[in-house]
Amino acid sequence: MNKLNIKTIALDLDGTLLDNEHNIQPKTKKALIKLHNEGVKIILASGRPVLAMLKYAKELELDKNNGIIISNNGAIAYDVANNKLIYETPLSKELVYEVLDYVENKKIYPMINRDEYMYVEDVYNAVVDTGNLGKGRINVIEWEARNGGFLLQEVKSLKNFVDFNINKILTIMEPKYLDDAKAEITEKFKDKLYVAQTSPFFLEYMSLGVSKANALEKLGIKSETLLSFGDSSNDKEMVEYAKYGVAMGNGKEEVKNAAVHVTDDNNNEGIFKALKHFGLI
Repeated sequence: MNKLNIKTIALDLDGTLLDNEHNIQPKTKKALIKLHNEGVKIILASGRPVLAMLKYAKELELDKNNGIIISNNGAIAYDVANNKLIYETPLSKELVYEVLDYVENKKIYPMINRDEYMYVEDVYNAVVDTGNLGKGRINVIEWEARNGGFLLQEVKSLKNFVDFNINKILTIMEPKYLDDAKAEITEKFKDKLYVAQTSPFFLEYMSLGVSKANALEKLGIKSETLLSFGDSSNDKEMVEYAKYGVAMGNGKEEVKNAAVHVTDDNNNEGIFKALKHFGLI
């Protein structure tokens, strides 16, 4: 049935593969496992760290069949089947310190991941509105740790604590400040960092040149045989890169404008419906 010669499917997680309860919808899950077993490579590509993606990779049986995950918005590629790093793109220590200096004393709360730990300066701090996620005001530090399966660890100063490779700095802020903060931060670090918005309250900072699209290219995934799915700003390049780029119905307008097809939303089997649209199932 694969008349379009699609060899790889790349999928964002939150707002795309996962519904609003962080589950893979049943028809989508069954279809993706079937396609993967038939030889179509399935790649999960998310802003999440590796640990927060492994559960879903294993749910789709990527650990049994040469599965790959792209994490931290493209800063890391990881071989799920063999439990090994393919590559990483760490930030320089100088840039890490510069970002942490910049957000200090602002209403911007940084989080840094290492292995199974998420490090913060105050676990009680980041209670913010969740915007269109509809969860009201919550402690996003706690929410992120629980969703990703991380242990939380407070440190007095992240800047003084960090002496290891960091592929991404995650920051939290009120949605009402985010657009202005993103514009200011992007301008300030335009020659130094890739800045991505990944939710109504998250801004993330990676090395310049990092993106999901660049990660796919680095892994040798050809655009002409690629089907990709995304919903948020950090998915735009990946949707543009693929010959068959799909935006979710709940996606941002910029992603929809970059796509060749807009499917249903993440709560209504949008991926399954797009797989049918392209004749894969």
